Amino acid sequence: MRLSLNPKYLWVLSVVLAFVLGYWLSHSALDDRGSWTDSPGMHMDQANASEATLYVCPMMCVPPMNQPGKCPVCGMELNPAGGEAASGGKAPTLELTPDAARLAQIQTAPVERKYVETEIRLFGRIEYDPVEQYKVTAFAPGTIDRVYVQRAGQTVRAGDPLFDIHSSELYFLEQELLEVLEDLPYRESLFPSRGQKTARSMKPPATASFDPVDPNASPAEQARQKAVWERYEQVRRKMQLLGLTRDAIDNVVARGRPTGISTVSTPTTGVILEQNAHKGTFVNIGDTVFTVGNPTYMWARLEAYESDFAWLRVGQEAEFQTDAFPGETFRGRVRYLDTTFDPKKRTLTVGVLYINPKSRLAPNMLVRCAIRARMTANGVATPNLADQPAPLVIPDTAPLITGERAVVYVAVPGKSGAYEGREVTLGPRAKGYYIVRSGLKRGESVVVNGGFKIDSAVQILAQSSMMTIAGNRPALAHQHHGGSAAMPERLATQSEMVSEEKTTDAAAPQGGQPEVTGAAGSGGRSRSYSGRLEQLMKERQQKKQPPE
Repeated sequence: MRLSLNPKYLWVLSVVLAFVLGYWLSHSALDDRGSWTDSPGMHMDQANASEATLYVCPMMCVPPMNQPGKCPVCGMELNPAGGEAASGGKAPTLELTPDAARLAQIQTAPVERKYVETEIRLFGRIEYDPVEQYKVTAFAPGTIDRVYVQRAGQTVRAGDPLFDIHSSELYFLEQELLEVLEDLPYRESLFPSRGQKTARSMKPPATASFDPVDPNASPAEQARQKAVWERYEQVRRKMQLLGLTRDAIDNVVARGRPTGISTVSTPTTGVILEQNAHKGTFVNIGDTVFTVGNPTYMWARLEAYESDFAWLRVGQEAEFQTDAFPGETFRGRVRYLDTTFDPKKRTLTVGVLYINPKSRLAPNMLVRCAIRARMTANGVATPNLADQPAPLVIPDTAPLITGERAVVYVAVPGKSGAYEGREVTLGPRAKGYYIVRSGLKRGESVVVNGGFKIDSAVQILAQSSMMTIAGNRPALAHQHHGGSAAMPERLATQSEMVSEEKTTDAAAPQGGQPEVTGAAGSGGRSRSYSGRLEQLMKERQQKKQPPE
């Protein structure tokens, strides 16, 4: 009689057999090479390292184990943990054969003292120099009678008329001026001749050769003539305060009749930037009617961030480029640094002045600017380096930077292919270099190419490397919230768990087996471990809080 089984039962039976086989294999591997309960912590406790050597996986697949062998996950050979306890506090050192150094493409460079420059790259646009911009305003309340310049963008020369303004205040002053002239002697020489339609080209007698007081008159008449002349000068000063020039007042005297209309001229040669004049428009005193800019002087208005503020100084040379002239570089100097930061953009305005004799640059052109600053030994930008010592620098490819730490590998003197890891303190970064605060000496050779390969080999040997955090504790575990700053406290909590679980294991029966049952047991183990870790960390935080 043939035994027939349902395919459904065969599938269930195969799953059960696979589960049992996996459980037996995992127990065999852990019993031969150490159990999970031997070292539940994720770092090497230095106090216990002196009693027994721990062995770590190069790929960090499992926690450190007490026995050598192969990793049960990746199959790589476990290496003895070096660290500070095993090496006696010595710096990590790696020796390479000539062939290994050639394959790793190791290159070194000397530590030297030299002046270096940092390059600040800024972006902005071209504008007219504010110093060379002129605002033509209304000198008195009135109505625009005539406009000579119709639109912005026109080029004007100094003295060209811009607009005529009619002001009642000016009309009364002109009338008062002519009334005063009626009481002056020789008044017939100040008016145009009969039949002359315009007297704009006529000039009154020069004040230096013109005596307003008749020497043959009586003393009382001379006093009256002197008072009239003083009143005449007061009216002229009032008209000058309104903005009229001496020539414009002389034209009013030569015309001989009040009109209340004055022609306003441009004060300089340039381009009209703003035109707010329209015939019949009323303007008040001080209103801007025209804005004239000098195209000979342009400046690049740039935006700098707070991190660039320390390297910017007035007088520095600057180079900028624009897409309008590809491949061409324009040079200028920093003439303006704003005293406050923009509260919204968090940027600082920088002005670079450029002489533009051929008017090649136009306003609102976008530019890319580079400003170079030379740094001293203290990492401060200064234009004069005569009395400042040169900084100690290394190439920017030498340090391996992880957060707040920087590690460089130094060639050991007298040992070919030997390199020693060293933690250094870096200053600001320059163009192609780092300033060194401490940790290196002049004349030493540092690795500038292949340093990461050396550090990887050091990590495989479980020695101190760029991934080692404070206290020579390797960052083997995932860094939870808080980053590197929270890792020492978390590792200290893990040390407490290691001590507690070792005490528990010592009290357990000798023939006991670790409660690991395949994937489910491993997951439960991980969950209980994480829960216990979080509980201990909360207790440590509560102990640190002061009582209310």
